[in-house]
Amino acid sequence: MLDRRLESSFATSKSVIQLSWTNSSTDQTAVYVERCKNAGCTTFTRIATLSGSATSYRNTGLSSRTTYTYRVQAQNTAGLSAYSNTVTATTPRR
Repeated sequence: MLDRRLESSFATSKSVIQLSWTNSSTDQTAVYVERCKNAGCTTFTRIATLSGSATSYRNTGLSSRTTYTYRVQAQNTAGLSAYSNTVTATTPRR
């Protein structure tokens, strides 16, 4: 149905993580970004709703020295896609 693959996540500062993904479909109406906190987490929370053509997201206001795991999901008129793979990044100490 929809193709969504997270390609990278990296901390750009002690409070920011940048995500990027492949967008190979043209009929998405929205992309949802979900996050969970700390190593080994399994409970994800939706943190952003983006346009269907989005290919990146900048998550700000994060805690330093913390591990975050992300996944994305797309939506079109037929419904929701499967979740993407997950990617993990840890914010630095300073």
